[in-house]
Amino acid sequence: MSLEFMKYPHLERFGNLEVTGIEHGITYVFPKIDGTNASMWFDEAKGFCYGSRNRELSLGADNAGFMATLDNTPYGTGYKRFLRKYPNLRLYGEWLVPHTLKNYRDDAWRRFYVFDVFDIDKQQYMLPKERQEFCNLLNIPHVPVVDKAFTMITNIDRLLDMSEGDGMNVDVKREGLVFKHNASDFSFKAISNSYLLKEK
Repeated sequence: MSLEFMKYPHLERFGNLEVTGIEHGITYVFPKIDGTNASMWFDEAKGFCYGSRNRELSLGADNAGFMATLDNTPYGTGYKRFLRKYPNLRLYGEWLVPHTLKNYRDDAWRRFYVFDVFDIDKQQYMLPKERQEFCNLLNIPHVPVVDKAFTMITNIDRLLDMSEGDGMNVDVKREGLVFKHNASDFSFKAISNSYLLKEK
């Protein structure tokens, strides 16, 4: 049976009703990378498949070269090996190409950083600790981790202060932070004010 494209869920901002209650848990914290949303999975009928945020990709309708790079160059070898071994998993991540922030170091561009893994058999996302350990074991690039056991706070102003700071590279300001609950697939984002000003 062919696997259909599956859109990654929208990430709510802290303060919205959809994430009420997350402040009572312990979370992993990651920098929010300013690229383009991407996904990759293996289909027995179609082979390796690729997606953007909203659609399945083809070489004739790619997304910033994501499919062409992972499907047709040696860079994609590790991801393909991963999915051949675990065809029940879908990789979701950020394909780092110039967007609002353009000051990442040169060797960070055109890389696929995994931020979530969906288990098709279990119909659920891996928890942060499991996902990071799994990616590290198989040498798949994972988004950097800021904190593995962050106790949530309820002061929105404090969260916005936290969202400022360095991202993947020293002296390169981040878009914000992503908080993922350690015991569920509950997550949210906090966007930095400096990033929002750049978008205007």
